[in-house]
This record gives sequence, structure tokens and C-alpha cells, in this order.
Amino acid sequence: RNDEIDEFSFIESAGTWSPDGKRFAFVVFSKGINKLVIVDVDKSRIREEIEIKGIPAINNPVWSPDGSSILFSGMEQGIVDLYQYNLTTRETKKITDDSMSNIHADWSPDGRYIVYSTERVNNGINKTKYGFDIILRDMQTGISRNLDVFPGAMNINPVFNGNDIFFLSDRDGFRNMYKYEISTGRIFRMTK
Repeated sequence: RNDEIDEFSFIESAGTWSPDGKRFAFVVFSKGINKLVIVDVDKSRIREEIEIKGIPAINNPVWSPDGSSILFSGMEQGIVDLYQYNLTTRETKKITDDSMSNIHADWSPDGRYIVYSTERVNNGINKTKYGFDIILRDMQTGISRNLDVFPGAMNINPVFNGNDIFFLSDRDGFRNMYKYEISTGRIFRMTK
């Protein structure tokens, strides 16, 4: 409980634990401004309120495995891109830069890669369909590749689990969980 926080969106934006489990970061509104708040879990106290300058709307933060930065989706002038906030230098780096929404990012366990969902528009015969593709990005080289899981479907919420990526897709009209094996490119349906 804190009088400085107006609201936080626990349904629209999940929080994230630091790698050591001692801090928790989540998005709040404070005095009408979207901020990233870091809480000291042991002391039940806010350690920091971070306003990301120039990015009025932020959500879905995810802490890097080495604890040095937080990745999040940020909306600037109506466009949602991924950003990385360095906790030491206090600098924000834009990771994606396109007109599509880039959401639901996650780090690989070694911190070398991120995976995220990106909006796609597929224009077919007499029909326009909106979907989300899964992108794997090498954070060292900046090279991204589309995992080409189910084109035209809503492929969202990708997360790393060891060397695999779990994600949700509505490829058959129902949202289910799937596993993508990075080493083989094979996809396994996990729920029905």
C-alpha cells in the first residue's frame, strides 16, 4: 500500500522478478504518469520509481538474467516497440523500430536472445487477417528471425523454458499452448 501509486495494471501487464529473487518490478501509474517500480521484497518497500522519458505507456517488463537491465514494451506515438532500460547507466535503448506492435518479450536463460510476438497483417483473397508472429532475436548481433510457427494466427506470450519456447496460439480457433524446439524447429501441442 502506497499513497504515491494511483493504479497498477495487474491484468494487462505482468511484473518481473530480479534474478536473485530479492526485487520485483512492475508498471504503475503515479500522478498520472506510467512508471516502472522496483520493490525490495524483504523490506516490502519501493526502492525506485523510474519514469521512462519519452515513452508514455509501458508494460510487460522482464528482467535480464544478469540483472543489469529490464526489457519492456513501450508505446510512443501510437507504436509499440521493445525497449531495454539499463539499471546502472539509466539509459533506455530501443530494440525494435517498426510500425508493428512488438509485445510479450522474454529472455533466454543465458541472456543472449530474446523472443517476442510481433503484429503481422496478411492480405489474402478478399480478406485481411491480423495475427502475431514469434520472433527470436540475437541481442549480440541484432539479427532477428521469424520462427514461422503458424502464419496468420495469434501467436503470443512466448517464453523460454531451457532450450525450448512455449507460446499460445489460436491457430485452429481455440487458444492453446505449444512448444517450439529451437534445435529442430519442431512444434508440439501441449494443451487441447
